[in-house]
Amino acid sequence: AYKIAVIYAQGNIAPSSNLPTASGISAEKINPILDDLMRDNSVKAIVLRVNSPGGSALISEIITAKIDAVRQHKPVVVSMGNLAASGGYYISSNADYIVADPFVITGSIGVVSMIPTVGELTDKLGVTHETIGKGKYATSFDLYSKLSAEEIKTFQASIDKTYLEFKERVARGRSLSLDTVEKFVD
Repeated sequence: AYKIAVIYAQGNIAPSSNLPTASGISAEKINPILDDLMRDNSVKAIVLRVNSPGGSALISEIITAKIDAVRQHKPVVVSMGNLAASGGYYISSNADYIVADPFVITGSIGVVSMIPTVGELTDKLGVTHETIGKGKYATSFDLYSKLSAEEIKTFQASIDKTYLEFKERVARGRSLSLDTVEKFVD
């Protein structure tokens, strides 16, 4: 008898160490399951049930790469739950088929990043600090200092690169040109 396997991918996408409980989606949890199902000849297709607001772009990319590998052996179908946004859409976009109810909240192709600073707060509280670093970007993640214009430019370039990769994954996964994807995201 042949089987169709169903994997539930629910919650935020993050490294396992960053997930607060056993819930959530991580490459450490999903990818071994995908590997096992890829090797199991009795499984003829895989359904990935995605219900996620997204999360880490890196973990989404690692899961997407695994889905690519699995698709070389058997079909992967994504069934979207209530929410498949951002990274949830990222991991869905490469499936052979996507099934979604008209009321699913999906899409949200974007990249957000922030680096908090507490310098003004600690100054007001009278807390002093000293940062020691060697190298041009050694203090880039110093919570007590604002980023320089050059650091902001570097971080923006990184965000732009990740955003382009996201759009490229969607274009490739849905067999669209990047120009067509651009029309939907602007």
